[in-house]
Amino acid sequence: MIYFEEKLDGVHTDIITAIKKLWLNISPKTIQILAGKSTDEQVDHIIKQGGKLEDVNYARALANLYPIDSKTNHKIAKPKFAEYLKKGDGALFVIRSNGFRHKNDKRFQIVLDWVLEEVPTVSLDVVENDKHATFFFYIKKKKEKEEAIEETPKEETPNE
Repeated sequence: MIYFEEKLDGVHTDIITAIKKLWLNISPKTIQILAGKSTDEQVDHIIKQGGKLEDVNYARALANLYPIDSKTNHKIAKPKFAEYLKKGDGALFVIRSNGFRHKNDKRFQIVLDWVLEEVPTVSLDVVENDKHATFFFYIKKKKEKEEAIEETPKEETPNE
């Protein structure tokens, strides 16, 4: 099951496809969508989470969300995620089962790698904290793709 699937409204179709492929391959575990296409206020509280609690709760109040306490104030996103979320080019989610959020492990990484091969326009970033992992699918910009290609080392052929 995908919880809060309505948060994917306005998100790039390739990201929705990737999330659905992931869910089909990790079932019976569930995916909880934390953020899809978001407004400035929503992105602000997502990026600030894990920081100073007063700042986090102020940002959450602006987004009409309930305050959190120090037990649930974990880092869930990187600042670079903001531009993708505002444009609808990213989705932030966690993998759950029995009410618990999972950390990233080899089982999930194998499935995530397969999903990224199946939907090549989508990239992945992971934020790990002491309790769980937050996953972020996003559409790489053309410039980022070119930089990634340039950074890959070229294999040297042995001289015979």
